[in-house]
Amino acid sequence: MLTGWECYLWLKLDTIITALTLIGIGLPAFFVIKALLSEENQKISKPSKLTIYLASVIGAICLFLAVVIPSTKEFAAIYILPKLTSNPHVVKELKTSSSRTCCKLLLSYTNQLLKEVEESD
Repeated sequence: MLTGWECYLWLKLDTIITALTLIGIGLPAFFVIKALLSEENQKISKPSKLTIYLASVIGAICLFLAVVIPSTKEFAAIYILPKLTSNPHVVKELKTSSSRTCCKLLLSYTNQLLKEVEESD
């Protein structure tokens, strides 16, 4: 089952993706702008090529992670759907019931899973 920390991270995935995107774009942009300004104004120290390279690599890694990490809704589907489809009672009901009944059944089973997660904390 999920711990409290894992559940928190699960709910914060969208925020984590946004932060990674901002870091991935902002970090290299900061050093490139600083390099451009230092050429015009001698008082600003020019960042080294290594600094710009490292900022670009870190930015690329952050952007890659922002693309690869699933959103909160995607993670919920990844976590809950296998549990729903592997439950024999749910599968039996899905095959024999109308779509409205199926929705109610899936909702009740999802609520049961959430209660189990809360109880395990």
